[in-house]
Amino acid sequence: MKITFEKSDKKGGKVSPLLLIAVAVFLGIFIFWMMGSDIEPIADTNGPEDTSLVTITDDNILNLDMGAHMPIGKSSSKLEIGNISIGSDIEFSSDNFSGVYEVMYNNFFLDSDVYIRLNYLKVNGGNFRMVVVYNDEIIHEIEPSEEPIELLLEDLNGTVSVRIAGESADYEFAMFAHDYELFAHP
Repeated sequence: MKITFEKSDKKGGKVSPLLLIAVAVFLGIFIFWMMGSDIEPIADTNGPEDTSLVTITDDNILNLDMGAHMPIGKSSSKLEIGNISIGSDIEFSSDNFSGVYEVMYNNFFLDSDVYIRLNYLKVNGGNFRMVVVYNDEIIHEIEPSEEPIELLLEDLNGTVSVRIAGESADYEFAMFAHDYELFAHP
């Protein structure tokens, strides 16, 4: 790709140096983003029956200091009858996730009750862990289940997030779109 700037015959047709700097910065950020800070896959070294993490530590989860390889894919589905939407799910999955990823988070300035609801959580292979982090402390681990998972956390004031960690993990979970939209997310 060749980019050229031609001088215009029209008055004021010069390219601003600030515009050139902005374009250069944008291209630099874009190239860095495309190359990514993602990590390489982490091998599942404890066998197919054991889904506990081997390499990733609680500190990695709390500090979000290692990046992620193929962390999450999202798809949504909803049932519509006529012009009425009955329900809407967001499904999250990856077939080779390694690293740590923050799925959603929120900051609460007053004591608040936080309700986290998943329709299911399946781990099909590799090592996987889903946790709730509150003010830099893991306060709950969400265990895989094909049944709905409901978690009520009362009187929280501060930052609450749901994070996943995986080592060559093949996982999937779903939640209602409304519940997901109550949180901020990447």
